[in-house]
Amino acid sequence: MGILGHWITPDFEKRDELLEFTEINGPYSGENLAEVILKMLAELDIAPKLLTIIGDNAGNNGTLCDSLHDQLLKKYDNDDDRFRIRPLMRFRGRPSFIPYLAHILNLICKDVLASLRAGSAREAKAILDDMAIHTSPAFNSIHSTKGAIMKIRLLTLWIARSPQRRRDWKENSTYIMIQDALRLQTELGQFVRIHPEIQALQLTDDEWSIL
Repeated sequence: MGILGHWITPDFEKRDELLEFTEINGPYSGENLAEVILKMLAELDIAPKLLTIIGDNAGNNGTLCDSLHDQLLKKYDNDDDRFRIRPLMRFRGRPSFIPYLAHILNLICKDVLASLRAGSAREAKAILDDMAIHTSPAFNSIHSTKGAIMKIRLLTLWIARSPQRRRDWKENSTYIMIQDALRLQTELGQFVRIHPEIQALQLTDDEWSIL
């Protein structure tokens, strides 16, 4: 488990540091994660300064905030009033949790790609592996019904495959794959036309416009 700290110094300088990097013992539960954070806060003597926790949408993060808040309440006060005896803490449990924006955007993009029948590199590889096992030399009408992005993915993997390859290859970025396909639209069209076995992957004008 890695914990990054972000804070502002008294001179208003922004700091970002790795505060903890450790192995989790037991299940990856919110309670166990809270114990790691609590120990780190105690070692660095910064528990009262904890303001927010930023993380993805995993369900155990809610439990983490609840558990950490309950543990901190044993040593710190949650509300500032004239009868307060113990130090005041800023962390408020779940209300102090900020969802990781990049993870939210990733989930949105996945939903958009799913609606475009984009498939995945794993799915495309499985199709090619199945064709190799059944010695099927050509794509068929079923493959022609795939979405534009999936067709490009299959074409990319099909072109990149060779008996000499030492390890599996896949496109790391769907965005870059589409960018390259648009740049090489004419060449890809010509390539498909001279290879009968991949005719089913020829993109229509409408599919190119989607890309």
